[in-house]
Amino acid sequence: MKTKKTSNPIVSRVVIALVSVSALALSACKPQSDENLTVQASPEILSLFVEGTPEGAVPVKAVIGAQPGAKVVVTGVIGGVLHPFTEGYASFVLADETLLFCNEMEDDHCETPWDACCEDPDRIRQMRLVVQAVDSEGMPFAQGLRGVSGLKELDLVTVSGVVDAQSTPDNLIVNLTSIARG
Repeated sequence: MKTKKTSNPIVSRVVIALVSVSALALSACKPQSDENLTVQASPEILSLFVEGTPEGAVPVKAVIGAQPGAKVVVTGVIGGVLHPFTEGYASFVLADETLLFCNEMEDDHCETPWDACCEDPDRIRQMRLVVQAVDSEGMPFAQGLRGVSGLKELDLVTVSGVVDAQSTPDNLIVNLTSIARG
């Protein structure tokens, strides 16, 4: 015996609404559980971490356009891209702290607040640089910096270094001589 299926449009809409709300709730940000993230590092890399902020630090936007060989002391936030740390290499992206990061917004539901995705992409590109820790031959150490001394996305850091010879006006690279958190 065949039964006739009847559908109730109100029930269907309620089910769709509940599924949609559930999907949004499941996709919302959860706090990162890496507050105590620490990884082992070589003595060369660990020696770059210093206590206290160096004097004369300027924001990232103030050093954009610096010439290769220039010594800089710059303060910024680790972020400005989806993946600010380079896997397997001692480098990260440092962004100007005037950029709007998603965690600064009242209704932050972003899984990656450090990427500043709510900002104008052109503004982000003009207010970030690459920081790398290099060996005596100018090659980045073959170890990521995420977790070294607890370093993570959205950390406010001050770096001292020298603008790399391979830097361009669109891609400033700073070879790290020291880094201070906070």
